[in-house]
Amino acid sequence: MPIVRMSRFYGDMETVALASTSKEALPNICGDVDQSFKEVNKFEKTMTLIKLIQENDGKRILVFVTTKRTADFVADVLFEQLQKITASLHEDRKHRHRKLARQSFMNGHCDILILQTLI
Repeated sequence: MPIVRMSRFYGDMETVALASTSKEALPNICGDVDQSFKEVNKFEKTMTLIKLIQENDGKRILVFVTTKRTADFVADVLFEQLQKITASLHEDRKHRHRKLARQSFMNGHCDILILQTLI
């Protein structure tokens, strides 16, 4: 199922409904979004992520991680290594901080948003 219910943790998120989830329809719905997946061992993760971000310079980037601690760690490392404005979103953030991070990313002031997955 392509829809993830996030409003419970992240506040007033927009509701998105897809008319079709077929592979043919998705490029039309998400034509301006590039999604990639790379499987690497745990020792290569940080450098692989940095390389991917450098290859996509000038684009806003979402990074999904599994824990709150990892979200904060990755945001700090990317800021230190790349001097890019980063923010992390997870359930321990206060509502106003989550809202500010979302707004900063959506209006282009924040380059990279690190999100904790809810699964």
